[in-house]
Amino acid sequence: MLRVSLDIFCFSDGFFPHKTYDMRRICIYSNDICWLTGKSERYARSVIRDIKLLKKKQKHQLVTIAEACDYLGLPYDEVFGMINNVTKS
Repeated sequence: MLRVSLDIFCFSDGFFPHKTYDMRRICIYSNDICWLTGKSERYARSVIRDIKLLKKKQKHQLVTIAEACDYLGLPYDEVFGMINNVTKS
């Protein structure tokens, strides 16, 4: 898991605390869709393409986990947890 320290972002007034935060992925890629659905890479790429068409995204823009879950009808919390290796507590 990627950790980012905010020490380099601290302002002189001490606005940012000196803490470490976990980075979480919010974008989904075709490999993730393959892994979640058990379908082929070609199917996953077509899902990404369809979402981009529906959301009127440009070629360089990414698809979020929430958009993919909405399109596939999957529960967001479970998918987000699986992609980011987060367990329910």
